[in-house]
Amino acid sequence: MSTIKFNPRTAILLMFITITAAIRVIFNFNHDISPLANFSPIGAMAIFGGAYFNRNWKIFAFPLLMLFISDFVLHQTVFKAYGNGFLYSGWYWVYGAFALMTLVGRLLLKKVTIDRFLYSILACVFIHWIVTDLGVWIGSKTYSQNMYGFMACLANAIPYMTLKACSFLPAATRMIYDMGLQHLLHGVTFECPTEALKEKPKLVRCVLEGKKYSSAEIDKIFSASKAEGKSLYYIDEEVLQKIQPDIIFTQDVCEVCQIDTQCTAAAVAKLDKQPLLVPLSPQNLDDVYNTAIVIAAALREEEKAYKYLASLKQRTDSIIDTLRQHNMPLKRISLLEWIEPIYNCGHWIPFQIAQAGAVDMLSNPAGDSIITSFEKIIKYDPEVLVIAPCGFEIERTKQEMNLLTKKPGWSEMKAVQTQQVYLADYDLFTQPSASTLVDGIELLAALFHPELFRVPSRLSKKYLPFLKITGHVHA
Repeated sequence: MSTIKFNPRTAILLMFITITAAIRVIFNFNHDISPLANFSPIGAMAIFGGAYFNRNWKIFAFPLLMLFISDFVLHQTVFKAYGNGFLYSGWYWVYGAFALMTLVGRLLLKKVTIDRFLYSILACVFIHWIVTDLGVWIGSKTYSQNMYGFMACLANAIPYMTLKACSFLPAATRMIYDMGLQHLLHGVTFECPTEALKEKPKLVRCVLEGKKYSSAEIDKIFSASKAEGKSLYYIDEEVLQKIQPDIIFTQDVCEVCQIDTQCTAAAVAKLDKQPLLVPLSPQNLDDVYNTAIVIAAALREEEKAYKYLASLKQRTDSIIDTLRQHNMPLKRISLLEWIEPIYNCGHWIPFQIAQAGAVDMLSNPAGDSIITSFEKIIKYDPEVLVIAPCGFEIERTKQEMNLLTKKPGWSEMKAVQTQQVYLADYDLFTQPSASTLVDGIELLAALFHPELFRVPSRLSKKYLPFLKITGHVHA
């Protein structure tokens, strides 16, 4: 009669590996100690399994199985909201590094001594560092695809090395503060959020700063500057030289709204130490959310982005679910990004409008806003009209509303007749930071469907019902 042999050695080894995997999962639920969940438990499982299992298949099978189980649990809990398929993006690089680390444990720890143990730890650290960062670097839009880019990727992965970052666009600054990473920020632009301007030096300036031009004048100045190949933005190179940043966040969406990567590169070329330029160029709403991940990953705090985005997704999901439950029809609306000349809305704004329960048939989703004739708007006849010129807050927009109200056909529009014309601050729409765009979605939902949603109190001063303020249709 055959009997099943019980091997207490195997049971004890499995118990230790299981405990280590459990520690990895538990640590990720605590924000303060979650960084310890990345390499330490993985390395321990690899070295331990490689050193103490006797059979070759067990050397890899048990540690890899525990890694997979812990990954799966984390993917279904902590990182569920922003997962990528069955496991996280680039998981195969981690598993490849893990297999090599297990092999190191097998080869170096056949005989366990203090020096061999230390050598195996160092070898595993380098394997995990090189292999996983190779996966980050290959095909990356953040790092150049050459040896310099790979070295920069490796350098940014070194833990506990304090980074110095500068943000050359307000949206990036807003997200850095939202994710609690402002201690890494050492320079900003003149248009960044108020708290940043109080704490950080202004590096990017504009020749129009402090001046009050009309919409038409601003458009002419920027058009002339673009035609001449000149930028209206400049960098305080003396302050930049003192900071010597490691990373600079810039953009290439619009050279009119903010300084672009080309202008930044010209100033950076004069620095003693060349920083990594990270261009953020979202086209749609998902792209905006992904920029938060790019920012946090560049600052070696990627997990903060996932938690940040998960909280924002809960807010937008609540709106979408409510609209579906009530089977609400889409409102026909129009949102304008500029007054003179009139520009429709583009890029991520049409996606904001859709999530708020409306459609703008004059918009240009995931593309640039373009000049739109007022006659086209009259024919379209929106039920709701939202006016949020880029760079303008509501009081500034009010001063230019006569440019619209004096146009023939203004009073015949349905939005005007039903007093559904609203002014809104620009940062809810044309400044692509994830949190402010979600604020914009919440505001639009309340304006489009007031029977279902209310304007959050924190946004009560970010918009104006224009016709109710002026008291008459012709304003």
